[in-house]
Amino acid sequence: MELPFYVSISKTLPNTRALIAARDIKEGEILEEAPVVILKKEHLPLLEDTIIANYYFDWEDDQGALCLGYGSIFNHSYTPNVFFDYKYDERILIFKAIRDIKEGEELYINYGQGCEDEEDPIGPRHLNFDREML
Repeated sequence: MELPFYVSISKTLPNTRALIAARDIKEGEILEEAPVVILKKEHLPLLEDTIIANYYFDWEDDQGALCLGYGSIFNHSYTPNVFFDYKYDERILIFKAIRDIKEGEELYINYGQGCEDEEDPIGPRHLNFDREML
């Protein structure tokens, strides 16, 4: 399977990796279905002083999930062009375009997606989001 994006240096965040659209991407297109490794609730405090604390996703039952695909490379924007959803039973994160994206455009997710306060990029990355977008 050919990925619709590639890894490069961000055009907006110097010295930061980014995912860049390798071609035009249509709204609704699935960009990746990424497997995750579940991080047990009791292990999460051990990660707080590590670089991994910046890369894991919140998961059900107050657990974490380390994305094994490219999902952990998406940068943050309050106006994202990619949405993610959880398939808890399959231990997968699905990343989907929420609008048409042009070739060469950087791909972004909202780190606070689904939080009561989506303006807080540090908050949990799931909860009560609108599944109609999927």
